[in-house]
Amino acid sequence: MHHLLLKNVNIELVGIFNSQVSYIRISFMERLENTEVVQLNFKYTEQEYLAAARLFLWRSKETLIRLVVSYTLISFGLILLSLIELGLSLWFTISLILFVGAAFFHGFIFDLPRRYFRGDLKFRDEYNLSFSDQGIGFNTRSINASVAWSLYTEVIEDKSFYLLIYGKNIGSVTIIPKRVFRDSKQGVAFRALLHRHIDQNLSVKQLSSEDSCENTYVPSSLEPPDWR
Repeated sequence: MHHLLLKNVNIELVGIFNSQVSYIRISFMERLENTEVVQLNFKYTEQEYLAAARLFLWRSKETLIRLVVSYTLISFGLILLSLIELGLSLWFTISLILFVGAAFFHGFIFDLPRRYFRGDLKFRDEYNLSFSDQGIGFNTRSINASVAWSLYTEVIEDKSFYLLIYGKNIGSVTIIPKRVFRDSKQGVAFRALLHRHIDQNLSVKQLSSEDSCENTYVPSSLEPPDWR
């Protein structure tokens, strides 16, 4: 009888011990996952920056609305000036409005971002960025700072970029070219961080052992592509 009781006690203790070991193992793995750091090193190019600026423009409804409203007001002013004040023909006025519109949008989409890129020396530096659950570290020749994930409010993505948004213009965007990820595993880890801290609607691919070991994607070059 005593032997049977001792046996049952031993079984219960072993079960409790195994449960505790499993819990510790799971907690350790979760902590290990949450402390993974994604380290990125790169330099921007002018054409790459212009491509990111165009992506921001087409995905930003507020910016597009401001552009349309501004162009509408300019067009209305030209109509009043041409037809009423100067007495110009209707076709000439329409041609003038189209010309001004083309110049307006070209200046906003190309010239303004180009001047911003060329006028800011920080874009000449090499960027060393670190992303983890604890925050984001920026390190360049002129910048050494850490920011919280709460700074960012939105993620814009296409096949070439992640844009981390914290304002209403292109100067309030952190541009992450996808070419800078050393392999697909690092890209998935970065995407998981974005999912946890900025946009929970962002899908996250789960890497299989085959993806992570045998078929790991490695970029053919870390140099930026030609965006022209």
